[in-house]
Amino acid sequence: MFDNEVHEISKAEAIQAFRKKCNWEIKERFRFLSDIEPILRTWNDELPNLRDLFPKEEIERLLVDSIYFLEVMIDDNPGEIFLDFVLRTGYKDEPDIGEDGKPLLHRSTPIHWAAKLGHENAAEDLFNIYDKFEANYIDEESNLTHFHAACMTGCEEIVKKFLEHGQDPNLPVENGRRAAALGTALRLDGRGRISAEQWRRSKFGQRERIDSSALASGALACVECLEKRGYQLKRSDALTIMNVFAKQKVFEKPTDLDESWRDDERFARRAGKIEIRENLTLYDFIRLRPERKEKLLTFMEYFELAREDYARRIPLKHREACTAHLCEILSKRFFRRWALDPFIELMRHRLPILCCAMIIQLLMNEDLRLVCLTSAGLSSFFLSA
Repeated sequence: MFDNEVHEISKAEAIQAFRKKCNWEIKERFRFLSDIEPILRTWNDELPNLRDLFPKEEIERLLVDSIYFLEVMIDDNPGEIFLDFVLRTGYKDEPDIGEDGKPLLHRSTPIHWAAKLGHENAAEDLFNIYDKFEANYIDEESNLTHFHAACMTGCEEIVKKFLEHGQDPNLPVENGRRAAALGTALRLDGRGRISAEQWRRSKFGQRERIDSSALASGALACVECLEKRGYQLKRSDALTIMNVFAKQKVFEKPTDLDESWRDDERFARRAGKIEIRENLTLYDFIRLRPERKEKLLTFMEYFELAREDYARRIPLKHREACTAHLCEILSKRFFRRWALDPFIELMRHRLPILCCAMIIQLLMNEDLRLVCLTSAGLSSFFLSA
């Protein structure tokens, strides 16, 4: 409906028309964000003063709703689009001032919600909006401050700015409890840097999550360790691992995968901040040639990357594509190793080993699994299951 009408009225007028229909209950606000998503996504003209479109309270409500929208894995996510639009307009939060002339700090903000829901990317973006470091807002529900939220989400530059503004690194929350891991994390690094792993282990950072890259890298890291200690893996063991990967959809790629995700500016910026090892970021790694990538990292290094929950720091619309790519790369070495002999057997030894190896190089992991299944006489059973 909107696409046909956009040329007849201005984008600002279209937003106001949708806004007037919204009664601002939470379900209505989600619908409102979905309604205006195509307007914001295609807004290439001069950007408006956001306060001309919404009062301050509505902007903050919609930003909180945007954080919740990020929990939904969809392309052109209305929450991500709205947050990006607010950033592009240059909108900045201005603290309300009390009768004593001081900022009113007891207020739940989108940053608190981003931290509690584990959206590190969104939290980092939101600190460009809530950039008054003397205004360390306190969440009314959890008593977390913006400073705590910066630590929880690994926003090291933001933490440094708070400290430069005189923030106590061992700031207690309102009810007297201390942010347990915060002081420890700061003391472990004399320069006041926050370790993401320290927060993963803290009570604020604990999250029980497993994704396909954690499953694949964890399983293969275990194999790597067992073989170093003398365990001899059998072909049936390798096939069991392959079938577990298939059952858990480790090989599954987004149905509408756009291969240009590697060149996206937001992906490059985010992935460029994720260090895999010294002088090697995730972005640098993704850009390497396939044969170089396959040999560069150990399975344990992949597992450490997954434990750091790298996926939460990748833009939502590219998260599945990036994870699928890493899963394919990290497990290909294992699959090729175990598919070569079965492939030679299927060819009845009529091709030279070098030719078989070259053919194997061209196959994807799911194809390599099918080679192993066929050689073992199990393909019909597993394909029908």
